Amino acid sequence: MPSVSLSLAELAQHRATMESMLNNIAPTGSFSADAGSPIDSLALTSMPPNHTVILLTGTTGSLGSAALQDFIDCPSVKRVYALNRSSRSGKSLLERQTEAPVSRPFDPTSPSGRKVVLVEGDITADGFSGVDPELLEEIRENVTHIVHNAWRVNLTLPLDAFGELLKGMRTLIEFAIAAPFCSRFVFVSSISACQNMPVGITAPEAALPIDFAIGRMGYGESKWIGEAMLLRVASETGLEAVIARTGQVAGSKDGPWKPGDWVSLVVKTSMAIGSLPRMDDHCNWVTLDTASGALVDLTLASARGTAAAEVVHIVHPRPIPLESFFEMCGNFLGLPLISLSSWLDQLQLAPESQRDAYPAYKVFPVLKFMEVFGTRGYFPGMVVERGPALSKTMREVEALNAVNVRGWLQYWIKTGWIQPKPRSQL
Repeated sequence: MPSVSLSLAELAQHRATMESMLNNIAPTGSFSADAGSPIDSLALTSMPPNHTVILLTGTTGSLGSAALQDFIDCPSVKRVYALNRSSRSGKSLLERQTEAPVSRPFDPTSPSGRKVVLVEGDITADGFSGVDPELLEEIRENVTHIVHNAWRVNLTLPLDAFGELLKGMRTLIEFAIAAPFCSRFVFVSSISACQNMPVGITAPEAALPIDFAIGRMGYGESKWIGEAMLLRVASETGLEAVIARTGQVAGSKDGPWKPGDWVSLVVKTSMAIGSLPRMDDHCNWVTLDTASGALVDLTLASARGTAAAEVVHIVHPRPIPLESFFEMCGNFLGLPLISLSSWLDQLQLAPESQRDAYPAYKVFPVLKFMEVFGTRGYFPGMVVERGPALSKTMREVEALNAVNVRGWLQYWIKTGWIQPKPRSQL
C-alpha cells in the first residue's frame, strides 16, 4: 500500500524519525544479557516450572479476550496473568473483561476462569506502574511466555503518539530477559507495518526494510519499530521472538463482530446509499477464532532449535475475492453492487447533516486511494507459509463463507449498527 501522498522529503523525514526513535529506545547492544534492567533487583527464589504460565497484555479487546479464553482452555496452561491499563471510565478490570465483545464471555467462577489473574497497571519506560511489587515478582519468577497484544489502535495518529507504548514494550522485553524461565516473547504486529510495500511485491515472512513501513499511519510505523526492537533482542540475547503480523481480523465465526473498522463502516454506509462497492482485491481476512487460535498455537509451539526469531503472517491461507464478500453481503441485504467510483460519488453527495448514516467518510482517503490505484495496490500480498506450518488452526481453517457473513450481518442488526431493508434475506 504505497504512500504515494508523501513527498521524497517527507519520506526522508519519516525514515529519520523512525530510526531515531528505534535507536533511542533500543540502541544496538542494549539487550545483551549483562546490560542491566530495572527489573534485575527482583529476587529469584523459585524452581523451574513444569507447566506454562502466560503473561498476556491487552485482554479486554476482541483479539485479546478471545486469546485469553483459548489459553485458559489449554490443559498445559496453569495460569494466565492478564495485564491491562486502568480504565478512564472507572470500570474495574473484571467488569471490562466480562463485557469483552466475544462469543464466550469471561467467567471468573469457571474452572478455567480461575486460572486467570487480572492485573491492572501501566507498562512505562520506568517499569510497571500500579502493579503490586509482590505480584510483579510472582509473575517474573513463574512466567514462561509473554504475549504482547496491547496497542493503541488509531490509524490517524502520527508516530510520536506511540512513543510511550514503544518505551513500555522495551520495559516488557527487559522483564522477559530478567524472568528466569521466560522462553518466548510474542508480539502481535500488523500488516500496517507493510503500508509502503511497493505494488506487485509480496510481503515476506521476514524482517522488512524500513522504507516498506513509512507512511501516513503512525500506527504502522510504530508496529515496524516494535518488530525491529524484538528482532534486535532475539539476536542479542537468544530470547525466542515471534512476530505475529496480523491482517484484517473479522468477527467470530458464529457472529459477533464489533463495528468500527472499515468493513463495518462501508456496510453501514451502503445501507444508506442503497448499494455496495465492487472491489477487485483478495479477501484474506481471518475470523476472530482463527486469529486467536493461531496466536495461541504460535505461543505454545515446540522450540524451533537455533532460530531465535520467527515472523508469521496471520492472514487467510485460502483467500476469496473481495467482490465475493460484498456479493454475499448484497444477497443477504438485498443490495446491488456498483463500481467503487460510482459508490464514492454517491458518498460525496451525502448531506453533511446525515454523516452518521454515512460513516465511511472516516476512511474516505483510503477508499479514494483504492479507486485511483486499485484495491490490489492498497492491500499488500502476503506470503502465508509459516502460519500453516506452525499452527494447526491455520492449517485447518475453512475459507470465509456465507454462514460467516450472515452471522456478522445479523450481529450488526441485533446491536443496531445497521437496519435491514424489507427485501433483506436476514
